[in-house]
Amino acid sequence: MYNVGITGAREYPIEVVEKYIYIYKLNFGKELRLITGACIGVDSYAAQIGCSHMIDVHTIVPDDTSRVDANWEVYCTSHEIMPKGSTYKDRNQKIVSLSEELIAFPRYPELLDGETTRSGTWQTVRMARKKKIQILEVNIRERYNRNDEQFF
Repeated sequence: MYNVGITGAREYPIEVVEKYIYIYKLNFGKELRLITGACIGVDSYAAQIGCSHMIDVHTIVPDDTSRVDANWEVYCTSHEIMPKGSTYKDRNQKIVSLSEELIAFPRYPELLDGETTRSGTWQTVRMARKKKIQILEVNIRERYNRNDEQFF
């Protein structure tokens, strides 16, 4: 199996996520496995898309389920639940540890106004860099505005 971790924002165009997953399916076929994190947004989209394209989906469910998609279990072929007391950082590290490659769908660039953007997506990307796995960062827009609530 070729394990591809998925990380991304809660608000992101599903059609962009689908396009990239479809490209990976064309390249890896039945050998592709998506590693997702069960949360609302890109995690959920990736699992749903994977399921609809007959792709193996392994979901890592965080201990804190406050941001988890209520239907996560429907869209995965296998899963594991993080231990009690573990953090989202622990969940992100697990995603990276299981992945040969990571696709990141961040809402904002890594640096905003010269400061590192704090997000689970960027945290996961930084972990993947340390592991030295390939990272595909999908940016949907060149200009970002921290105060722009109508991002899309």
